Amino acid sequence: MALVAEKYRTKKRSDRIEMIDEARVLKILRSESKLSMKKVADLVGLSDSYIAHVETGRIDVPEGEKLNRLLKVYGTQLGTFRERVRTFAVQITPEQELMELVYRLRPHEIKALVAVAKSMVC
Repeated sequence: MALVAEKYRTKKRSDRIEMIDEARVLKILRSESKLSMKKVADLVGLSDSYIAHVETGRIDVPEGEKLNRLLKVYGTQLGTFRERVRTFAVQITPEQELMELVYRLRPHEIKALVAVAKSMVC
């Protein structure tokens, strides 16, 4: 019985957030294209939550045809995308860095962080 329970205790992909340069570049491309997640989703036949999950690192960046459809909407090609990823240098504000870190926290860690933040502003 314990072996069965252990088998089903695997983490969901959405529990592991991993911001990679590919996701950041896709978000930048969407922003540069002045498109909302909803508009991109409609144009490529995906959901806006899928786009959000890719851009926040909750799911892996798509490959193959899905990636090509996204890049086409953004007006770029795979080679150009790969070059932007290769030369990408993270330039984020402290606020953006904090938000990325918050997405990685578990609920009890968020409560602790809120308590610390409250003590800093009071």
